[in-house]
Parts: sequence; C-alpha cells; structure tokens
Amino acid sequence: MMYKFDKILVALDNSPMDEELIKSASYIGHLSESKEVHFINVIKDFETPENLSKQFPNLIEDALKDREANLEEKVKKHFANGKPKVVIKVIKGHILKEVLSYSSKIKSDLIIVGRKNERKGGGVLNTRIARRASCSLMIIPSESAFRVDNVLVPLDFSEHSQLAFELAIRIARKTGAKITIQNVYQIPVGYHYTGKSKKEFASIMKV
Repeated sequence: MMYKFDKILVALDNSPMDEELIKSASYIGHLSESKEVHFINVIKDFETPENLSKQFPNLIEDALKDREANLEEKVKKHFANGKPKVVIKVIKGHILKEVLSYSSKIKSDLIIVGRKNERKGGGVLNTRIARRASCSLMIIPSESAFRVDNVLVPLDFSEHSQLAFELAIRIARKTGAKITIQNVYQIPVGYHYTGKSKKEFASIMKV
C-alpha cells in the first residue's frame, strides 16, 4: 500500500510560526497530491463578563470572524490555484481536545503542528497529540526552512515500518531526497558462550 495524505490538518496559533506551517502544508499537500488541507486555530475558551456580554453581544463571534479572515489572507498566498481544497476554522475551546476532535471528524491522514524551540519544557502539547492522534503527526521546528533533502527511516520489520519505508520512497522519487535506513538491534546477553567477541557477534547479527 502506498500511503497518501489525502486530508491534512494544520494547527495554527496566530503566531509568526503560522507562516512556516502554512508553507510546509503547501509543500506536503502538493507533494502528496492531497485532496484537502484544513487549518484550525483554537482560541482558549473563556467566560465573558455579563456586563460586556450585554454591551457587546457579538464580541466573541466577531473576534472569531476577524481571526478567520486574517488566516485566510495568510493561507491564500500559498494555496492560490484551488488545489488542494482549503478549509479554515477558528474554534473556541481547549486546543488538545479540539484538534483531536476535528481530526477525527474529518478523518485526517496527517496533523501538522509547530514547535517553538525557545521555550524551555515546550512540546508537551505535541507529545499529547502524538499519543492520542489516530493518524500521522508531523512536527515542524521553528526556523526550519522546510524542505526534504534527507529522509531517515528507522525499520523494525513491522507492517508500520513498511508503510514508513514506502512513504519515504514516494517522497524520494518526487524530491530527489536521499534515504537512510536504520535498524537498531541488541546483542544477546549470552553471546560470549559462542566463543565470539562482542564485535564479532555483532558483525554476525548485522549480516
């Protein structure tokens, strides 16, 4: 089976890194011949004071519409020809819950998120998404100048690693990227009973 990302979900946070994620999504979307790319921005759910709600009944709705229009301006620069189809959603709620819920709703094949390197202890959200998502996850580091030149494929001879290898081949054919295959193995505890040194036994296992 040749794995494809027909539906991609990109989590934006209205920060300067959104530009990098949008560029990456455009690159991957065209590379994978994706059908749809969904951009979601989750605004933290909060209670509006009663006096403000009465004075400005459409405050939250207007803010969501304004944010959505702002994202549309950013996205259309990289998705000008209408392919793949682009959907933009700004949602009020808890980011982890909403990203996973939306991903499940559209049955996405890939979730793209960013990682800001300057924050100590950052990446907790990405780890939680990786543990709970039912699809592939791509993490784009900040200032990565995203492109695919080298692909590392760790193999354990399982069905899942076979899918990873097939995807790497697909990417390499389209980009000219170099593929490096990695397999990590352990030397049995009782190797010395064979009369071989650790290095000799490792060479035997490697073959």
